[in-house]
Amino acid sequence: MTLPLTALLIVRNERENIEQALVSARQIADQIVINDTGSTDGTLEFLRAQRDVLLLQNSWQDSFARARNQALEQALGQWIFWLDADDRLPQETIDLVNQLKTTTPDRLIGFEVVNRLRDSVEGGPRFLQIRMFPRLQGLCWEGTVHEQIESSAQKLGLESIHYTVCIEHHGYSNPELNKKKALRNLPLILADQERLLSDPAFAASLGDAYYILEEWARGIESYEQIKYIPEGLKKNADVYKEVPFWVGLGYFHLKDYKKAVLAFTAAIAEKPEKLEAYYHKAQCLEYLAQLEEALVVWEKCLDLKRPLTGTLNRFDILRPQALRQAALLAIRLSGPCLEKAAWWAEQLLKEQPLAVEARHVMGKVQKARGRNDLAIKTWIEGLGLNPGASVELLTDLLLELAARPDLEPLLRSVMPLAHKYFPDHFK
Repeated sequence: MTLPLTALLIVRNERENIEQALVSARQIADQIVINDTGSTDGTLEFLRAQRDVLLLQNSWQDSFARARNQALEQALGQWIFWLDADDRLPQETIDLVNQLKTTTPDRLIGFEVVNRLRDSVEGGPRFLQIRMFPRLQGLCWEGTVHEQIESSAQKLGLESIHYTVCIEHHGYSNPELNKKKALRNLPLILADQERLLSDPAFAASLGDAYYILEEWARGIESYEQIKYIPEGLKKNADVYKEVPFWVGLGYFHLKDYKKAVLAFTAAIAEKPEKLEAYYHKAQCLEYLAQLEEALVVWEKCLDLKRPLTGTLNRFDILRPQALRQAALLAIRLSGPCLEKAAWWAEQLLKEQPLAVEARHVMGKVQKARGRNDLAIKTWIEGLGLNPGASVELLTDLLLELAARPDLEPLLRSVMPLAHKYFPDHFK
């Protein structure tokens, strides 16, 4: 028996997530196969009650590829779509998958995965990932951790295409959980030395784990080893070209800003379309008091558009921060730079109209241009959006009000908010 599409999941202790994952799976799948690898939190009991789920139970054997392939063996769909328990499919993605599953199963299909941070409505870190593929003999996952389907697909001569519709992933918003996952993955990664020495993406996962654990020096060393993988550029150009950025990020966290600048400069040469290297290079130049050079890099950074990449990109998170930091630096440099500061502040306010920080920056620009009354008005607006969001805005506002005897009633009305939200700062 053949069906259009099978949705595959592997789970363990996902009771909080699995119900919503099934909501997404049911809107695309003609069969749902779930492999439970040892849940003890009620996940099994819930899944047993779902009549449309083919539930497998297998002991965990230190291999994500093995667990996924156990589910794959039971699939009847001509197309396979895999999900994690903390994935959610927006309607446009559901519509596209339902369209794609009627096509000839002869290729890999990738989507843009967006890691939602603390249920933010804004886009989080994102990357392209293969999520849909044909059920074919010999096509399976490989790798104990950070498993992938692409290696076996290359052997079969399958090509891949990517779509910009997204899959929302909610599994990386908790730093402590991320560290637990890194500690879980680290011995599995280290045990697979053959793959570490031959697969750039897998080798990068070792550096990722060390960085999550804040072991920056070990992370740098791990990333640098990717450059010695035979034919590393040919095997995975996207990962191979990312190495200078990852190295720079390690030096940035070690506060070795000179080495970081060199690495980020190399990263920009390798991937000029990505914002992250410009962003951190500009920060480093500011820390090194090379302010004019930093402003030039901020300008280049803010000219970029969001890219589509197989490696994680944090454009949506960093662009508002870049607008803010570039504007604040331009204010410090003053003179002709104030025009740039004003433009960037306007862009920030346009892109984030409800952000307190946007009004804080705009008020600072207005004050720098001698429009103090307008700055006070703008900061009051920011205060109204969220009085506890920015100690910097409150500080600037109070200093300005304290210098104006005619505004003493307003000062008295604002002081209680300062004491309420930042009691340690305003005494």
